[in-house]
Amino acid sequence: MKSNDKGITLISLMVIVIVLLIIASISLSMGINDQEKTTTSVVKSELLMVQNAILQRKIRNDSTKTDYEELPGEKISKEEVQELLKKKDDSLVLKGKDDEYKQLDSQSLKQLGITNDVDTYIVNYNTGEVINKTQFENFEEILYVYSVE
Repeated sequence: MKSNDKGITLISLMVIVIVLLIIASISLSMGINDQEKTTTSVVKSELLMVQNAILQRKIRNDSTKTDYEELPGEKISKEEVQELLKKKDDSLVLKGKDDEYKQLDSQSLKQLGITNDVDTYIVNYNTGEVINKTQFENFEEILYVYSVE
């Protein structure tokens, strides 16, 4: 009988398959982590975009002596906003007064010049506070920015 040394053994084939599966799982998990980081970065950028828009509108209203009631958004109580924040962090305290918080939907955002965002935000035009209410529950960190004292 002749020994047939051509080809690979079943054991070496299994080792190759296992190594390839390990490499595939590592690259897949890295891709998922990168996607989550990208999503978080996009949401944070949108927060800053909304913050800039509300501060610009506030400055315009101050210069024209327009009433605060005419700023885009629907009033929301400070207590409701604080309850939302407490779900993530008890130590976070809102800076504004009770009658200063407004909820912005996509229609209100369009009035501020933001046309491609569908999330709902809670804002304070006087302090620059912005909370992404839609994405708030989906992220580990608090999606909240604060601007001025």
